[in-house]
Amino acid sequence: MDRLFCWQLMEQKIFHVTSQEGFAGIAKDSLIRPSGMDVAASFEQTRFSFASSNKYVSLFDFVHCPSEKIDLMMHIWCRVVAKHDPTILLNIDAERIAGKLIPNETLGRGYADPEFMSRNYYIPGVEAWYPTAIGLDLVLEVHEVDWRQRRIRKIEVSGA
Repeated sequence: MDRLFCWQLMEQKIFHVTSQEGFAGIAKDSLIRPSGMDVAASFEQTRFSFASSNKYVSLFDFVHCPSEKIDLMMHIWCRVVAKHDPTILLNIDAERIAGKLIPNETLGRGYADPEFMSRNYYIPGVEAWYPTAIGLDLVLEVHEVDWRQRRIRKIEVSGA
């Protein structure tokens, strides 16, 4: 599989992925709320996720993830990123969240344990977590990705 046409938005960045409906809630509250916290999930698997069970914000971390893991897990993360049409990508300030970011390797080889994965779905290598809500002041850019039209549109958001 080729890299996604919007790879330049994601390469060497940390971001949150959501649907238009999810983004409407984020914009209204000026917060990306943790999974499992009184917000409707944009992804069905969220209710079985490591992020949801720990009430973390789920992020894609393409800053700290080695490129071979990005490539190895591409078949999974591409499906998640492209699940909604359009998809909203919120680029998070990696430097400002570094102190609290929970890296993927924290889970070790949890993905090799079927019982753990049945209760704690996550994407090996590329998914990371943040333990609290993320304010829009920590969002550098927001983009809407239209997969059918293969179009990327920057969204202006106050606070971002």
